[in-house]
Amino acid sequence: LEQAIEPTANEMLEEIVDIIDQDIYEAYSPSKYTRTNEILHSVSYDIIGTYIIFKFGWIHTIDTIHHHFLNQGFSVIGMIEEVAGNKFHNHQIMDDIRAGVLNRQHFMQIYQKYCRQFGIKFE
Repeated sequence: LEQAIEPTANEMLEEIVDIIDQDIYEAYSPSKYTRTNEILHSVSYDIIGTYIIFKFGWIHTIDTIHHHFLNQGFSVIGMIEEVAGNKFHNHQIMDDIRAGVLNRQHFMQIYQKYCRQFGIKFE
């Protein structure tokens, strides 16, 4: 069962990154600054036994002319929500991630797929 966790986590991470890309980076192209894509690459995970813990962090751009959420004391998730919820994006990105990826039913579908690939059968 533990063997199936790593590919499950990888697939779920790819889905989270896709949501971030669609909700933030594909929403519009800024004309006044160059994007660093740090939010896109800020998500990682740890695996403890058969648990996956997704982490949002490791953003280094504290302040720019246009984005300064971390400098104002926002957490990374708070910054992502602020960026995604502004007039250019109009999405609640963490809600999209929770509903689309981080729910038990979705996890079980992916996890069972990888368990079957490793020869673990469900009855």
